[in-house]
Amino acid sequence: MTPQGLLGPGFRVGVALREAQGAARCLLSQGAARCLLPRGAAPVLLPLGAAPVRFTGGTRSASRAASVLLRLPAMSEQSPQSAVPTRVQLFVTCLVDQFRPEVGESVVNVLERLGVRVDFPEGQTCCGQPAFNSGFWEEARGVARHFLDVFDATEGPIVVPSGSCGAMVRNFYGELFEGEPPKVDPKDLERVRRVAGRTYEFTEFLVDVLGQDDPKTGLAAQLKGTATYHRCCHLERELGVDHQPGDLLKRVQGLEMLPMERAEVCCGFGGTFAVKFSDISTAMLDEKLDNAAATGAATIVAGDTGCIMHMAGGLRRRGSTQQVRHIAEILDEATSPGDHAPGDSGAHG
Repeated sequence: MTPQGLLGPGFRVGVALREAQGAARCLLSQGAARCLLPRGAAPVLLPLGAAPVRFTGGTRSASRAASVLLRLPAMSEQSPQSAVPTRVQLFVTCLVDQFRPEVGESVVNVLERLGVRVDFPEGQTCCGQPAFNSGFWEEARGVARHFLDVFDATEGPIVVPSGSCGAMVRNFYGELFEGEPPKVDPKDLERVRRVAGRTYEFTEFLVDVLGQDDPKTGLAAQLKGTATYHRCCHLERELGVDHQPGDLLKRVQGLEMLPMERAEVCCGFGGTFAVKFSDISTAMLDEKLDNAAATGAATIVAGDTGCIMHMAGGLRRRGSTQQVRHIAEILDEATSPGDHAPGDSGAHG
């Protein structure tokens, strides 16, 4: 198990555990690695040491892993869909709601064109991630309990246009609510299991549930232009949603996707990281925008609004004509009547 890079204590970085039996996605955080095996594996926490590792679904060896603490065995195993869902709940996220409502509108438009009814639970607020990441766990629990109150009372898949907020619910609510009574109510853990198992990131839902990447029956989309894709950290590393966005963008006829150098590298946002470590954040952003500019693409496509706002601000300060948009906006425009170049509706906000 070898870290790919490390920026400082507590900074989660992707590590890979590979062997003949398969591969696991892992995140290193404060002396332990949280790993997800592909397709339906359980989240685990691996304190660093030297012993074999027993995962749900089989035994794997890891030279630096001493033991395994299972974190909600079914947490990231999404609820099996016996039939194609015709109704979903939209978890819109704070940034979309307050700064980029057009992203939420695009999510609704795309899903409705695919025959899916979208409900919006009006009582929803924040998932609690900012407080959680800043160390205010008790405050985060209060916000998370409200989130569970709202969404556990609904039915059907919960779709979120954000890998960051999706990862909070699916991967970190378990950590947030662990503990012994009376500090933590075991009923909260049951609610976490139920809600996490129903939560899907937008592109993940389109591909893994609705099958919209199918060459014959998948998304019918057309949009002229050039674009490059930024692989958002939380989406790829914490949820394991890696190929789905690209698969969907390939379905858009007329849209030339240009590869970006180091597309998987962080844009420098990282939530409060951009505030606490602004100099590092800006340096990371500069590298990302330089690489995006080198592609010659007119539009940068991403799947997390925080990343989009961060990159859009950098582009605006540079006076760049390059735009950055959420993948939901691209798919919305590509599946709507008319023939437009990407970015006609504006991207810098």
